[in-house]
Amino acid sequence: MCDNGISTQRPGRQYRSYELCLAKLAQPSEDENFLVLPEGLSWSFRNAITRSIYIRQAYKDHWRIIQHRVSVPQRPRAYEMIFINGTCGEGKTVEVLYLLHQILHSS
Repeated sequence: MCDNGISTQRPGRQYRSYELCLAKLAQPSEDENFLVLPEGLSWSFRNAITRSIYIRQAYKDHWRIIQHRVSVPQRPRAYEMIFINGTCGEGKTVEVLYLLHQILHSS
């Protein structure tokens, strides 16, 4: 459950609901260049544990593309799949966290 009582212990990699909760709890920094988690929570990556993740301009651009693609009313396949791919270490995981945050905070 995603509320103030969320456990700070990270479950196994198979439990993606934990990242979903973190994406919901994260807030943009004042300059909107980072997503920051509340005190006591952190994202755990293969090489780092951190409370904040850097939001690349490309992530913001991709979010605008996604918003546009799902908002065009006359498209027959407005909700087609969107793939994020690339080589290891390019930031796909962080981008997905950013996109989850945007989806969960959209009105």
